Amino acid sequence: MKSVTKIPGTPRRSVARQAAAAACVAILAATAPRATAQAASSPESSGYVYGDAASDVLMADLVGFGLTFSTVGLNFLGSLALGADGDYGVGDQILSSSITELSSVNLFVAGSPDALALSLAGAALLGGEWIAAETAGLYSREQQWFYWAKNNLAMYKSYDAYAAIRERSSAWGDDGFGRLGALELLAQPFNPDRYAEPLLWGAVGVTLATVVGQWALSPEPGATSPFTTGEWYLGDEPSTPAGYWLSHSLYFLSGNALGALGEEGVYRGVLHEELSLALGSATATVLDSGLFAGMHLATDLARGLDWKQILVHVAGVTVNNVIFDLAYERGGLPAAVAAHAAANFAGNILASFLYGGVPSTRLGN
Repeated sequence: MKSVTKIPGTPRRSVARQAAAAACVAILAATAPRATAQAASSPESSGYVYGDAASDVLMADLVGFGLTFSTVGLNFLGSLALGADGDYGVGDQILSSSITELSSVNLFVAGSPDALALSLAGAALLGGEWIAAETAGLYSREQQWFYWAKNNLAMYKSYDAYAAIRERSSAWGDDGFGRLGALELLAQPFNPDRYAEPLLWGAVGVTLATVVGQWALSPEPGATSPFTTGEWYLGDEPSTPAGYWLSHSLYFLSGNALGALGEEGVYRGVLHEELSLALGSATATVLDSGLFAGMHLATDLARGLDWKQILVHVAGVTVNNVIFDLAYERGGLPAAVAAHAAANFAGNILASFLYGGVPSTRLGN
């Protein structure tokens, strides 16, 4: 990636800058309201977000990180509060999605040209989630499609807010940074040219090995495939083969393609990008790999997986995080999204063949 030096000349590698970068995530709750209050109304004005006054490097970082992670933070805090009683039901999920959608205001503050379109897309997914839950029943597969798509779009909106500020603020100088739209990035996994890149196939291989490793450690590794049992299940509900694959086809788009878009936007487009500038790419990879692995560790613990399966999964996603970082440094966000989505597709297709023949209640340890 292109080397960038922020103006007005504060050394990027000084102890103060490194400490500021590390502290950003911890103080978002305090800085986001302040950043919003100081945000300018247009690119021509002289507020902290836009114009020459944005040469205050520290404030530009806090504004970018604050608007970015308040999107993810709203969803996390909402889920934490709603699940505090130990019951995070479908109503709680929809309420959490509603809270997350309020963070769309960040896009308008940041000056994103896609603010309205992304807000409407989030609102449409939220409506679809509610309708699916009402018509198809609690925890229906349909409701889960919308829920995961909504959360992944929220992560992309985090990147979009950061990128809009990064592009317009003079604190970074004219570094050639370009904000990439959601549709442009979503098209990357379906671009045949991307499949000539060795890093993409490396991510696919790591993911397939991870899925096989977890399956081998499951309670019934030889008796969970639909080709062994002769039955097909969506969660705990029996299904026909046609219904099963229709469901998974839709999930591949909502959970896999959008999942790659959202996670890569946050972990590569914001975290790795900013940490690389502050600390260098190698240190950035160590830090964002830890965060990426920690996110998956938390979800695995919540799902109640066996510790050996968790260990295999966390090891796999850590290696893949390094691959995604390399893809980002060599080919930008499009290459990282393509590699991540291809790995998601391959892993979930394989898992469908390995686990789809029994109810999900039989997969726990």
